[in-house]
Amino acid sequence: MENVPLSTFVGNVSAIDLDFGLNSLLNYTLTGGAYFQHFAIDISTGEITTADVIDREFVNTYSLTSKVKDNGTPAKFDLATITIIVGDENDNDPIFTDDPYQVTVDENLMIGTYVLTVEATDADNGTNAELTYEIPPSANSHYFTIDSLTGEITVQEPPDFETLETIEIAVIAIDGGNPQRSGSSMVRVSVLDVNDHIPIFNPAFYSTELAYSITHDDPIVTVTATDPVESHNVSYFLAEESDLFTVDSNLGEIRSIENSTPENAHTYVLRVGAVDDGEPTISSAECLVRVDTFNPGDHLVDFYMLISRDNFTFTREEFREAITGITMSDFPLGRCGVSHVTTREASTDTTPSRKLLAMDEESIIVHVYGVKENTTDTETNLNVTKEFMTSTYLFDKFTSDSDGTPSKELQEGTFEQWNIEKVLLYETRTEWWQVWWGILLIALACLAAVVAVVILTLCIYCCCCRRSKRKNAVTQSRELSPPRTRTPQRRPSWFTKPDPDRVVRPTKPTQALIIAPRNRPRRDNLFVTDSSKTNAAVNAARQDNVRRDNKPTPGDNDSQGSGLERVAENRRWRSPQELFRAAAWRNTDDSKHILASTHAKSQLGRF
Repeated sequence: MENVPLSTFVGNVSAIDLDFGLNSLLNYTLTGGAYFQHFAIDISTGEITTADVIDREFVNTYSLTSKVKDNGTPAKFDLATITIIVGDENDNDPIFTDDPYQVTVDENLMIGTYVLTVEATDADNGTNAELTYEIPPSANSHYFTIDSLTGEITVQEPPDFETLETIEIAVIAIDGGNPQRSGSSMVRVSVLDVNDHIPIFNPAFYSTELAYSITHDDPIVTVTATDPVESHNVSYFLAEESDLFTVDSNLGEIRSIENSTPENAHTYVLRVGAVDDGEPTISSAECLVRVDTFNPGDHLVDFYMLISRDNFTFTREEFREAITGITMSDFPLGRCGVSHVTTREASTDTTPSRKLLAMDEESIIVHVYGVKENTTDTETNLNVTKEFMTSTYLFDKFTSDSDGTPSKELQEGTFEQWNIEKVLLYETRTEWWQVWWGILLIALACLAAVVAVVILTLCIYCCCCRRSKRKNAVTQSRELSPPRTRTPQRRPSWFTKPDPDRVVRPTKPTQALIIAPRNRPRRDNLFVTDSSKTNAAVNAARQDNVRRDNKPTPGDNDSQGSGLERVAENRRWRSPQELFRAAAWRNTDDSKHILASTHAKSQLGRF
């Protein structure tokens, strides 16, 4: 057995010698074996005892060599092997393979879901090494259970991330020794969040008011939804699209859309939803927002304050409750509200003391209205019409005179922090294009624009007509008027005047160009389609020449040849070009059959 005291008897070895006397006396010794020093042997009796601490976990079996010899001469000896098996004592505690154990699980796991397996070892042997596992009672032990034989841990109660993000439990391993020995370890379970909670609106119904004809940047109302998981962000949205209102997705502020005009004395009901940024995303139940519109000119009064806009925003709810307390004497169930806030420059008629207070602050105008009963602030009275306090009532209630001097209540106590300068009726600011004379001016301008367009169109039409008529007149005059004669150029003195009696005959190329048969191919861009008409035109030109000079017209069959020769002979009065032009003017039907190119004119110039 291990852990026995020193000199504890272990066993005995013996030998026999058949000799007598000294030769039969035997001596025992230990001569070999691992760790044989842990034991001692009696030299005479062969009794073996422990000489050191015996630990089975260190050496569980010893194999020793014992020598025995007699006292003869020479001495005789013999060797024997001694095997010592160390018995186990329950002297070791179970030890877990890990400490602590760490594992991550999702929240809301089903009962019986496997988590992890713990394991312990015992250095002892046999029954002393047989282990069982337990979870000792603790604050969090009810979440899990453990298999006593295998150490497998499973879910006994679903963990909740919102309740406990990390669960720590202890596990124990107990051996089967007597007395029993045990070991322990810690299991740390990290719970992951599963998006299992929806955002919650608080409250779920909002009631607010809006001056229908005023555009401002202040939110009408702010809705709020919270998520049980602080790390989740909530986004807001309108369940039904609206062309009048919008909601800020991050802040939940509901505003009127720019350039949109709600109806007066109308009730709008908006449905606003919220969604978190968990995985997966979960939307909340919707909240209802009631918005009642009113005419600002009938229900608003203006509080002129010497205070910064930021400071008033911080105390806005306190101010609303304070002025509501003043009106409760007449309307016990009523309440006041702030429509919006505008910034202005400090008034020049401010008293010196208030100017000193407002030296570093801006001046604002707080526009206030009142509701006679707050019973419409519940969802059950959603169809009940909301009644507003008149602006004249509010003005009389908050002022001490017709100039707007604040009442005594607004100058004492809690109202001193807002430095109320005066209270006036709301100034209705109507754009010029909304009044009757503005509408009339716009109508007249439109009418004038239409008349101007009509006049301009008529002028353009008349100009086009006149131009067309003028063009037609010029064309007709050219067709009816005689051809113009070109003034002969003055020739120098050295130029010899041609002899009138000289007969000039045209060259053959000129004859071929001017008097061409119908089947002659086209040449030099000149083609005479009808020779009879061409001759007629030339004869007409020739007669015109003769008539102008009061000379007798030669016959067509004289000795000089055809009429073309007479044209050449009378060249001193008219050039061939002028003859052709005159013929064209006199007989337009014939002129279209005469096509003269630049080459033909140059040939005629040889005359």
